Amino acid sequence: CNGALSLVDDATIVPAVTTHGCFETQPFDVTHAGPGTLWVSDEEAFATLSASETLNVVRVSEVEMKERLWKKLAVSCVLNPLTALHSCRNGEALPGREDVCRAVCAEIASLDDCPCTAADLEEA
Repeated sequence: CNGALSLVDDATIVPAVTTHGCFETQPFDVTHAGPGTLWVSDEEAFATLSASETLNVVRVSEVEMKERLWKKLAVSCVLNPLTALHSCRNGEALPGREDVCRAVCAEIASLDDCPCTAADLEEA
């Protein structure tokens, strides 16, 4: 995505959170592992993306989007290192490592701008 942005002069960036699952099977080959939901707060982006029958786009308030972004950050901060370190998929990363999840979520929740509690982040 960052490389693509360098190709345009006036890119509009819209915050979004998705639960669509995918994984890379080899370089430049991505498999869509499962359908999910795509949340956006921007009205124009919602109108454009809603044309797709497969994205399952939901429009949310700015407040809810901020919370969803923090929760997505927490999920990524927990799962990405665990899946890389243990060479496993997301569903296999947490069992037996709940203490790591709690510690990361507590650290994120302690940040001044985070609107979520550690318990909220753990549930994400």
